Amino acid sequence: MHPIRRHLLAASLSLLTLASQAADTLDPATRKQVISGVAKALVEQYRLPEQATQIAADLEARAQRGEYDSVASGPELAKRLTSDMQAISHDQHMSVSYRDKPRPRAAPGGPEEDRKINWGIKHAEVLENNVGYLRIDQFADAAAGGNALAGAMQFLANTDALIIDLRHNRGGGVMIMHLASYFFDGEPEVLQTIHFPRMGESVPYATVPWLPGPRYLNKPVYILTAKRTFSAGEAFAYAMQTHGRAKVVGEVTSGAANPNTFVAPHPNYTVSIPIGETIGAKTKSNWEGKGVQPDEPSPEADALNRALALIKAKS
Repeated sequence: MHPIRRHLLAASLSLLTLASQAADTLDPATRKQVISGVAKALVEQYRLPEQATQIAADLEARAQRGEYDSVASGPELAKRLTSDMQAISHDQHMSVSYRDKPRPRAAPGGPEEDRKINWGIKHAEVLENNVGYLRIDQFADAAAGGNALAGAMQFLANTDALIIDLRHNRGGGVMIMHLASYFFDGEPEVLQTIHFPRMGESVPYATVPWLPGPRYLNKPVYILTAKRTFSAGEAFAYAMQTHGRAKVVGEVTSGAANPNTFVAPHPNYTVSIPIGETIGAKTKSNWEGKGVQPDEPSPEADALNRALALIKAKS
């Protein structure tokens, strides 16, 4: 590279680094606003009111003792608050996140962003020996993503076995019930119920009676998991496993079962607050803090080959 071009590139990278550092710099007023806002949101919305008060008091006491005074950046503050909150709650959905650009007034995500990632449906393929393969990295809104899901399932309908890859799945929405519906007959079956303690309500989540395509019945299904498999990805694996409709192959998942909501105590910060508790229809329990336990434990990198070997052995 020409010396002048190298110098200009280095200068540009330095300016970008300085700009990033400036955006992440944390002033005392912002730090105070974020901590008090997080504490307030927890008290108002966390599913366990007594524990919410305990966590909020702990955060404010730490702030008064000056434990956060040395925290100089937004990402570091978010990480510290998350760690301190989870030390008491042990709830994987409780966290604080930071972004250097203020969040828009509208909620993050939405139909346009979901469309750009094909509603989380990453790949569909027919492998050797007529084995279907479906990779889903996110469960999008059921109404918007239903057609894409139906197309994938139609494409895989004539395979003899199916592998659903959730090793990169980080959660999402209720499209999990639409996907699960392909593996049960037409009669609605409750797979999970979500209990909202503060509202005193329980909402059942069941398979749907009608689908825009054939169901995938009486054929083996394997679900691949990894440590990073999170939230709705875990919910799907747990429901299919506990209802005897699929075998889970891979690693123990993250262990995040409690549905959440988001509150922005500051334009650059968002706090995720669990507001409900998922209850499995068969187990009367869930996978919070434990993760979904695989039927066939396997390192993430070997899970696909392990599932293929299991299918071949049964054919």
